[in-house]
Amino acid sequence: MTRRFLCALMLALCSVASSLAVLKEKDLPRTLGVLKAELKDNYERQQMFMSMYEQRGARQHQMLVSYMQQCEQISLMLYSQSAENTFDMAYACQQATNLSQDLKRRNSRMHQYDKIIVQLRQEIERYDALIQSLKSMPPVSARDADSVVSVYDSILMQAIDSLAEKADSIKAVRDTIKGKPEAVGQTRGKGPKESREDTGHPLYLRGQELLDREECLKYAESIKANLQRFLDSMENENTYYQSVTAKVAEIDSFAQERYKVLQSDIFKNGSENYFEVLAHLPMYVLRAQMAVRQKYKPFAGHDRTFSEWRGATVLFISVFLVLYLCLALLVSYAALRWLLPKRWRGHDFKLRLRMLNNVVGIALFAVIVMAVHASTNHNFVAMGTGLVINMAWLMEVIFLSLYIRLHGEEMRHAAIIYMPLMLTAFIVILMRIVLIPNMLVNLVLPPLMLALCVWQLVVTKRHRSHLPVLDMVYIHLTTIAMVVCTVASWSGYTLLAVQILVWWTFQLAAIMTITCLYDLMGMYERKVLVKRLAAGRSGGVGAGALSGQEQESILQAMRRGDFIGQTWFYDLMRRTFLPIMGVASVLLSFYWAAQIFEMTSLCEKIFLTDFVKQSNLIRLSLYRLCLVAALWFVFRFLNYGICCLYTHTRRTLIATGQTLNVTLARNVIAILCWGAYLLITLAVLEVPKSGISIVGAGLATGLGFAMQSILENFFYGINLMAGRVHVGDYIECDGILGKVESITYQSTQIVTADGSVIAFLNSALFSKNFKNMTRNHRYELVKIPVGVAYGSNVQQVRQMLVQAITPLCGQTDAEGHSVARTDVPVNVVFANFGDSSVDLLVCIWMRVEDKIALTAKVRET
Repeated sequence: MTRRFLCALMLALCSVASSLAVLKEKDLPRTLGVLKAELKDNYERQQMFMSMYEQRGARQHQMLVSYMQQCEQISLMLYSQSAENTFDMAYACQQATNLSQDLKRRNSRMHQYDKIIVQLRQEIERYDALIQSLKSMPPVSARDADSVVSVYDSILMQAIDSLAEKADSIKAVRDTIKGKPEAVGQTRGKGPKESREDTGHPLYLRGQELLDREECLKYAESIKANLQRFLDSMENENTYYQSVTAKVAEIDSFAQERYKVLQSDIFKNGSENYFEVLAHLPMYVLRAQMAVRQKYKPFAGHDRTFSEWRGATVLFISVFLVLYLCLALLVSYAALRWLLPKRWRGHDFKLRLRMLNNVVGIALFAVIVMAVHASTNHNFVAMGTGLVINMAWLMEVIFLSLYIRLHGEEMRHAAIIYMPLMLTAFIVILMRIVLIPNMLVNLVLPPLMLALCVWQLVVTKRHRSHLPVLDMVYIHLTTIAMVVCTVASWSGYTLLAVQILVWWTFQLAAIMTITCLYDLMGMYERKVLVKRLAAGRSGGVGAGALSGQEQESILQAMRRGDFIGQTWFYDLMRRTFLPIMGVASVLLSFYWAAQIFEMTSLCEKIFLTDFVKQSNLIRLSLYRLCLVAALWFVFRFLNYGICCLYTHTRRTLIATGQTLNVTLARNVIAILCWGAYLLITLAVLEVPKSGISIVGAGLATGLGFAMQSILENFFYGINLMAGRVHVGDYIECDGILGKVESITYQSTQIVTADGSVIAFLNSALFSKNFKNMTRNHRYELVKIPVGVAYGSNVQQVRQMLVQAITPLCGQTDAEGHSVARTDVPVNVVFANFGDSSVDLLVCIWMRVEDKIALTAKVRET
């Protein structure tokens, strides 16, 4: 903030200095007067900024001194660390990396200083030229004659003297002509300089002009002196800053080398397996004792030269954290057990008490530790409490998620199952806080992990059946993580076991958080959102007045997007925000776990480094892959939202009862959205245009022949979607009549009257000349043959048939549509003379979907 303010002050000073400007006035005296006024105004404003700069400059200098001292302190800390103390070395390397990153952020603003220095130099040169110009104006003072009078100025002065002498001669001749010879004599008796002063030649300044020039010189020289002082201060500060930069670059380079050693020790080299440790246990115990004594025992003169990282401070913070966690849990239990009002407890309070105690107690513990962290000025206490705060809130998230999602007896079993993992994580963080030596970690952690792993296996076997399916999955993953950590620690990779354990704890907290949010949104959906949608659709009748089947129908309609205007934000959270949180949690969990070994900068480097880097093909990194995955959820929601919005708009515009066909529009929207996603993905992965062209040409050539029939069906499908056939139409193709169920780019699926599902390729529909039975009015002319014996009264038979069938045609189906056309009467016509009867045809315009039922009724009649 101070550096930015100083930059602003410097820019203001430069703008004040550069604001000086005079234009061509009436004459030179007026120009000098305007210049004097401008210089005076600039000088006064510069004085005001100058006082502010001196105050801020002192603070800036003090900050740079403090920054240099911090740099020296970190360098001493870094160079004095032993490779045997991994936690110490990681802490020192992280401090050096943080210092380097802070310096890089400052360097991003250093170009402003460079610009200001250039501007100051330009302004000093300009004022220097202005001062020289003012001093060189005749008459030149004696003190400035040697510095400002050049060869050309001497020539000009001689020319002025010559012009003055000529002017005296001309005046003498003029006076002689007018009869004034004494004037000539008097003029000649004067010296040349005196003569020029009396004539008042315009090339010389006189009177007020000389005073204005002196004032201009005074202000200009003062402004130039101030600018020079500012320039010297800026250059000195820049030089000092560059020395700090070089020092930080040196220690950062060393820290990066140490990071590589730490990474190798954690993931590659390891140490002796624990069976070798057990074989030589006395030696390893002795080495651990020596390491602990060297690490924590106060050195001679500790009372005079106090260290925050040795002796009582380390013991105090360790005991304080353990005792206060127990105290917080006891206070929470007492408050919940005896002070909580009964009306807030509920019927299953005893079953929820253990989980609720964990939630309240850990939250109380975290708040107090935060207060200690905010009030302390000890580096060790600040570091330790900072790690504890992170772990406490991590445990709080896990227990709070379980408390919200589970019920009654499930909470008790969950608290028992997750306790080994929480205790293990707390022990690991405690080891990290006290910066425990590697020798002690290798000696203590493997048997501790074995005991906790056995505990985890036992409680998982006993209590897993009492938890929901999703939590059973989480429990099994936790058990696997504990087993892997135990095997790694016994194999000699103790630090790797620590890293895996902490990573899974963070990952589990993230998974629990996302799962809890999904459950909360599900509760909101069932208890609030459904009621609002039901009230809006049924004119004030809430979801409470609806049956379970009707509520389920509303939920299905909501998930189809029928209420997109009311549920867009809910859909955005559920379909986009929470899945993106899941993707981001993978990177964030690794990043947070890296804090245990203070390797967050290395973690960032791993995320951003391209593990596949083909400059002319593609670039892949963990960050790019996660970004592509997150963009997939974004474009999935865009596709869903735009399709639903289009469908909603079309539904409001069409007439009631008219069939709505949005298949083609949905497909076009999908092509546009996913096409845009593909282009953005290619840009994120930095796939070059030439590569896209080559790949596209190859695919087009190879797939062109293989996809000939597919493309044919594709274009026929577009033709059908354009309006020739709608979903719900009855079509007949190759003697098969059925209702269109779906239309895709490759086939059209119909359902026949007997329930059979038949799919026709789109090209087959056109090649076999399908008939759309519902294209015009949804009625079909059905001809039912009737035979009448020879000798019968055919006309009477016709009348009887019409009278018997007409009432049947006036009936309506379940949707209220007439099963036959009422505007066209039933007609009985002659067909043929059969072998034993006169063949008649009963012609009826039947509704296509009711054709089979009505035909059967007519035959029965």
